[in-house]
Amino acid sequence: LNGDSYDELVVGSPYEDLNTTVDAGVVHAIYGSAVGLTDAGNITVFQGEGSIFGTAETGDVFGLVLTTGDFDLDGYDDVVIGTPFEDTAGNSGGIVHMVFGSVSGMNINDTMHYLEDQAEANFGGALISGDFGSGQTLIIGVPGRESGDMDFQAGAINTKVFKNPYIIFKNGFELNL
Repeated sequence: LNGDSYDELVVGSPYEDLNTTVDAGVVHAIYGSAVGLTDAGNITVFQGEGSIFGTAETGDVFGLVLTTGDFDLDGYDDVVIGTPFEDTAGNSGGIVHMVFGSVSGMNINDTMHYLEDQAEANFGGALISGDFGSGQTLIIGVPGRESGDMDFQAGAINTKVFKNPYIIFKNGFELNL
């Protein structure tokens, strides 16, 4: 997350209460060092902190699903936080938060989000990231999404590809396949 070559541990605590807000959820980032995980500089984040969109509400379970990847292609891993029970229009549509990494780690003031307004879609109920051939990719599970023919809870995936804008040609582009 901070580019220091030591791995961090990111832990979701989705059923953690924030004061009287039951099951609001938090995410902890525990930083690595030359001697392993350390308590120096660790951070706990939740909805409404910094520029993380939304407000911590009962039953949001912020951090139920997590993944990481360098989505802005700056050399620092970013943390993606699934909150599938977020009421986006009063309906558990779900939201996915992205907190960007920086030289100091997770930057709660550099974030973005994606959300779903379909009732009970539970957007962010599954997350995976990687380079599947087109660049850094985030795949978001939407287990409750209705299909085009209105099949209730048919499920879907949402794919976001983050390409490097500085690459014009990929290795092997000259091959005739």
